[in-house]
Amino acid sequence: MRFRMTEGMVFVPGPAFGAEPSVLRDQLRSIEHAAANAPLDDATRSALRSVLRADHVEAVAIGPYDDASTSVPTPQEIAAAGSMDLGSPVVKAGRAVALFSDLLGAPPRLVDGVYIWADAAAGLRSSGIAG
Repeated sequence: MRFRMTEGMVFVPGPAFGAEPSVLRDQLRSIEHAAANAPLDDATRSALRSVLRADHVEAVAIGPYDDASTSVPTPQEIAAAGSMDLGSPVVKAGRAVALFSDLLGAPPRLVDGVYIWADAAAGLRSSGIAG
């Protein structure tokens, strides 16, 4: 499976480094920088799904987090960590997994240490957004 990254650790030429401004970029940056997020309301959820649709997202992968030596935590580790330390790699991964599980309407599969939604477009369609 081949991926084109629309968000994440990437430098994009332009007036600023990073991905283009979007509500999705803001959500992911708040997770990466250990900032608290308000619970998703319907308008924000719809805006996030619109970004995924506009970017023609077909699959989502999360992991490994922080660096190549940090493995993605198991669902059990995420559940045990709760939201105690927003800077912890376990909590960051859990927040990202929870965000995309909410947006795509299904939990991911854990494959070789990476959380994968192989058919994100189907999740967007079943959530009321045509993909």
